[in-house]
Amino acid sequence: MERFEMEWQTKNNDIDCRLFLMRHMEVYRGGGVEKIDADILHECTSQKMQLVDMRKKYVGKILLSNLNLCKPSFVTTLEDYDKLATYKRKKIYIEAHLHEVEVMVQSTSVL
Repeated sequence: MERFEMEWQTKNNDIDCRLFLMRHMEVYRGGGVEKIDADILHECTSQKMQLVDMRKKYVGKILLSNLNLCKPSFVTTLEDYDKLATYKRKKIYIEAHLHEVEVMVQSTSVL
C-alpha cells in the first residue's frame, strides 16, 4: 500500500484519522490523491476548530440518518430538549463542556 503525502497531513494529531477518512470519502471524485479537494486547513488551531465542526456535521448526519435504528429515540430526546427552558439548556451545555474538558485533562495528565 502506498502512503500519500497531503497538504493537510498532521504530525501531532493521531486521533482524527477516521474523521479525515470520512472527509476524503465525502469529497473524492477520482483521479488520484492530487485531485482530492478536502478543504482541510494545515495543522494549527484553526484546523482543530475545523475538525470540531466536521465532527458535529458527521454526528448529525449519522444520528438523523433513516438507517439509524435509534433515530426515533434520538429525535424524541431532541424534541424534549427543545421544550426545556433556556437556563436548563444552558446548564446541560455547560455540564457537557466541563465533562469534555475533564476528559481532555485526564488524557493529557502524566501518570
